Amino acid sequence: YSTDPFLANISAFTSSAQVAASCRIVDLDVANNLETVHGRLYLQTTDNTNPAMRITQLGTGPCFVVEDAGTPDGTSFSIDADGGVGIKISSATFGGPLSVSGSGANNVSAFQGWGNDANGPVISGYKVRATSPYSHALVQNADVMFRLGGWGSDGVVYRQGAVIQMLVDGVAAAGDMPGRIEFWTTPAASVTPVLRLNLKQGGALRFIPQTTPATAEAGDVYYDSGTNKLRCYNGTIWNDLF
Repeated sequence: YSTDPFLANISAFTSSAQVAASCRIVDLDVANNLETVHGRLYLQTTDNTNPAMRITQLGTGPCFVVEDAGTPDGTSFSIDADGGVGIKISSATFGGPLSVSGSGANNVSAFQGWGNDANGPVISGYKVRATSPYSHALVQNADVMFRLGGWGSDGVVYRQGAVIQMLVDGVAAAGDMPGRIEFWTTPAASVTPVLRLNLKQGGALRFIPQTTPATAEAGDVYYDSGTNKLRCYNGTIWNDLF
């Protein structure tokens, strides 16, 4: 280790006076150390209370950036000043805490479940009406617990084409969480998704009443709002199912 920051690529400091004016190290701990092995940087600590590394951005740029040396500023991983994470893209691009970008058929995310059991990958959504993620407050009827949305570019901005969402379906209480799943699609010449199908907490499947679809394929089913009948298209005509 070197106490002179200009004598080595990796330096260890024992006092703030040895740190360059543009660098700040807080909570120095003799148990922490930096070392290089075959050109790699390792940060080791035996402190079970404090973070092994803390990066504080006092300006407006990203807190942390990893980029390809062959493509300067072609960010592959970043953490912005608000804690947003971007993978192969700026975290602020899609307005969420986590933004992931990619190209190709299977390009963005992959989830694997392993173990000698029947369990597989799980994606979960958690909803609480508390003002902190670390406490509980009872949810209410129609609160959205989880939503999946599909967006496509119209050449100018992104527009939502379809939604699947899971909501509280009734009065929730301790040990009681009724829920439903809704399916929404955006019709042609519109940018607003419309509720089409509802799987309710009791198991009933509700087709949202509508007029006869303008286009149809054999096997299509809908609930007619004019005749109050469930109808099916056989490839030529619509038939009443009841």
